[in-house]
Amino acid sequence: MSLLASIALLVLVAVVVGVGSIVAFGSGHLVGRTARTWTDERAVRWLNGLAIAIPALVSIAVWILARAAVDLGNAETLLEMLVSSVLAAVVTGLSGAVVGTIFVFAMLRSRPALPGVENPAATTKAYARYLAIVFVFTFLLGSALLPALEAGPLAVTGLVVVLVFAIWVLSPVLGALKLGSRSPTAAERDRLESLLEEADVDVRSVRVLDRETPLSVSISGPPGLRTLFLTANAFEVFDDETLEAVLVTRDEQVSQFEWLARTAVVVAALVPIIWGVLGDVSLVVGLLTTVGIVLVGFAGTRRLRYRADARAADRVGRGSLVAAYERALESAGFDPEEAAGSSVFTPTPSMGARLERLRDSSGDESATVDDA
Repeated sequence: MSLLASIALLVLVAVVVGVGSIVAFGSGHLVGRTARTWTDERAVRWLNGLAIAIPALVSIAVWILARAAVDLGNAETLLEMLVSSVLAAVVTGLSGAVVGTIFVFAMLRSRPALPGVENPAATTKAYARYLAIVFVFTFLLGSALLPALEAGPLAVTGLVVVLVFAIWVLSPVLGALKLGSRSPTAAERDRLESLLEEADVDVRSVRVLDRETPLSVSISGPPGLRTLFLTANAFEVFDDETLEAVLVTRDEQVSQFEWLARTAVVVAALVPIIWGVLGDVSLVVGLLTTVGIVLVGFAGTRRLRYRADARAADRVGRGSLVAAYERALESAGFDPEEAAGSSVFTPTPSMGARLERLRDSSGDESATVDDA
């Protein structure tokens, strides 16, 4: 490919990113204004979902153009192909991050009063870093998948499974890179060691996220390599009882292998499409099968979350867990009394639905004790 043609393709990349940015800004502004009447949890879900979906569409177009611009088809050596693939993935990932960040900026500009968003500029910056790492990593994986396409759908499916397992094993390292973290201070470490021992939660390491990151507590990684991630403000807004209950809940969620279950549903849903495109299966049949897998699979992952809540309640007491959830939600800026809406296309139930089920179970237990 001539230099002029490569330059023309790169200009086209800039045009696609520019148009995508305009669409992202308009969409963010519109969704932000519409979200003023939504519950906080629904608004946050839309923010997180569209911050990925909109730039993903733009990134696919950019990836096709970027790979053509670096002339991957005429790479003569493995090194040339590797460098060109990495360059195309980086350009694509950064383009997606730009578009996604613009959407986040526009939505927070129209609806700044979201839980955990004390400083919209700092939150936008945190999203920018997160999106850049996610999109660059995703398209690097995509570059690895392309050679498998020639080997057929079975090879693609197998490679996807291997990559998912690798991501799960490396999730503590990827999380630290993606979110930006530090080691806990001596005071934070002493408090956590006491709480982790009381809660009987076993993690290999602890990483504290920047104060500008919205309030969160999570555990990631396989058994023996699990890492606890929590924001610095969690030490300030959670009392010991609430933080212990949250730690127990997160421990039960990773013990149920929730992340693997949700990812398995996504991978299983992709398999019929892969075979529809590359194999002998009808694409229509593949799409219908995918929808069925998503509906059944997400119903299962929602049950896993309810089961994790029930097991956590057995460890700390249902009443204590409900009270801790309510305090945690209030501390994070959510309203515990918001409607318990749910969707068949979401892998986890809303906090309202989870609280409602825990309260009902607590009421049933109380009635049983009274009857006795």
